Amino acid sequence: MPDTPIGTIPPRRRAQGQSGSRPVPRNRQRMHKSGFRPHRLVRTLPCLAVSLACAGALAQGAASAAAQAASAAASAPAPMSGRRLPVGPGSAGLAVSADGRRVFVTDNTLDALDEVDLDTARLLHAVRGPLAVDTKDGCPDNFCRGVGAVGVALSPDGRYAYVSSMRPDSLSKVDLAAARVLWSRPVQRFPQEVAVSPDGRQVWTFNLVANSISTLDAATGAPAGRPIALQGGSARGRPFGRPAGFALSPDGKRLYVTSGLTQSLDVYDTRTRRRTGRSELGEPWTIRAAAGGQVWAQYEDGLVAFDGASLEPARALRYCRELTSYQFALSPDGQRVALSLPREGAVLVADLGTGLLTNAYTTRRWPRALAFTPDGRRLVALDGAGPEAGDDTTDADGAAVFDLDDHAGLAAFLAQSGELFCQPASERE
Repeated sequence: MPDTPIGTIPPRRRAQGQSGSRPVPRNRQRMHKSGFRPHRLVRTLPCLAVSLACAGALAQGAASAAAQAASAAASAPAPMSGRRLPVGPGSAGLAVSADGRRVFVTDNTLDALDEVDLDTARLLHAVRGPLAVDTKDGCPDNFCRGVGAVGVALSPDGRYAYVSSMRPDSLSKVDLAAARVLWSRPVQRFPQEVAVSPDGRQVWTFNLVANSISTLDAATGAPAGRPIALQGGSARGRPFGRPAGFALSPDGKRLYVTSGLTQSLDVYDTRTRRRTGRSELGEPWTIRAAAGGQVWAQYEDGLVAFDGASLEPARALRYCRELTSYQFALSPDGQRVALSLPREGAVLVADLGTGLLTNAYTTRRWPRALAFTPDGRRLVALDGAGPEAGDDTTDADGAAVFDLDDHAGLAAFLAQSGELFCQPASERE
């Protein structure tokens, strides 16, 4: 039987709860009941030139925000669906090769790793795991069971992929040239996010249900020390679709993780394996470590940048209207941020220097995970079944790649919805 109540929300369906016919997902209900309101603290940060608007600008924008939201609900941005990519029906995680020519997408439904050529949009390989699905256990999908491929990270030389949960409660190493699994090693219950050290010698997994971090030798899969037990103990019984933020700093010295039982963001020293800092701003949806020592976290009503060592808040970008976004990505140069807006079927890109939008695209439906190509010229997005898809979602999930030199959809989005982040209106004039 599954470790968590049936009906919890997997990553690709975390945001399905809307007012009206569908209830709010249990993970969001629990956060609201526990006082999860990061915006209360975000507003206490200094009024920064590029981030949070000054009080006057926020007051001016409040009246127009409702009208912008109503306009966005009435119509969608001009279709900019990008180039569709042939991936399986249960896309969950993605990684882009160092040369920017291939994308690797995990398929939780088929327990597979798909390799796709970004230039030709052609499926090159599909490495299948051994998972046999028991359809009589009361679960609607593999994610509910806590099995099936989820996270993926590539070795620095691009020869290998490390995939979580291709075998239950294990990490698998895939030889990409041979398109085969080299080994699978047990970790702890339901590993999801994966990170590889910059030197390629170690690989880390965030075990969602065990509420722990495992470290393995990247060559052999041998354990590299005991798992790091996060504060609060096991998360058995917590929703599988709860936030699973996990990131390794570019220099490999620090690990950042959401601690679901303490509602916090924690940082660990990878050498001593000890916690060195904590932010109690709340439990972020997604974490991204940036070059220059900062780590960005996504909350209910905006993004916050923290000092990578102390986790002291340094910047904040607050949404100008109520919206749903659980996934974001930073460009390789750290100058842009991309966000998926599942309810609006939109993928947005903003300049972190000005806070202004630079690109707006419409996906097929329900976008979620995102990744820039290393040259920063393209953006890959996973998308899939939304609340209106009904029960037949077998072919709904997928992926698209967008050209970041294409700005054609921006004007229509701004006319309908306005800027994403609050700032003085004069900045675009």
